Amino acid sequence: MSDENPSPYAAASPPAGWYDDPEVPGQPRWWDGVQWHASQAPAQPSLSSGFSVLATSLWILLTINALLNLPVLVIYVWGVGHEPYAGASMTVTPGWYDAVEIVAGLVTTPIYIATIVVWCLWQVRLARSADPLALRRSPGWHIGSWFIPFASLVMPVQNMGDLGRAYSVRWSGLLGWWWALWIANNLVGNAVIRMAFSADATFATYNAVNVVSTALSVVSATLAVLVVRKLTTAALALTSAPKTR
Repeated sequence: MSDENPSPYAAASPPAGWYDDPEVPGQPRWWDGVQWHASQAPAQPSLSSGFSVLATSLWILLTINALLNLPVLVIYVWGVGHEPYAGASMTVTPGWYDAVEIVAGLVTTPIYIATIVVWCLWQVRLARSADPLALRRSPGWHIGSWFIPFASLVMPVQNMGDLGRAYSVRWSGLLGWWWALWIANNLVGNAVIRMAFSADATFATYNAVNVVSTALSVVSATLAVLVVRKLTTAALALTSAPKTR
């Protein structure tokens, strides 16, 4: 139930979060950006040791994704200016080049799918353990929002921001940069798929766009590792710390 008392922070209007209760020093109290709410921070379910294993598995998978893309990036850089195929249509490519792309897909696709599954498990565990007042969506929507067209451009990063606020994470721009590169990677990746089936796309152009896509993939995966580790560390510290009552 909300508290109708005016807030001493009203003029400054700080973001929603837990702050020291102005009436009971040393006790946390939820400020929703407009008014005060419950006078005590509710006990948060502790994240078990299994969560640490899950989080570690996730950042390892993300790292593997980034590393596997490095040799692929080298192949695409080679293809940008290689003669005699540079100006050729995508319907005429070296046989070994096609084989490399197929092998790369067979290796990276299962790792990518595993990463998606583990990420969803990791995020839903965080959402279930977080203070509901800090989240604008239920744990189920923290997963579902990734798979809704158009909404997936905004809702997932909002959910991650909510989790960061719930666990007192200071992103310092990390979350925004990761999300911007993730979106850019998806957009360029879609262009690559269209070019692969276009008779108008040249071998050199296809490889040039793939260089951009693969580089974005490597950097965004690297930033995702930092996001996962930062949020995991904060969540474990907060849920294991005794609450001030």
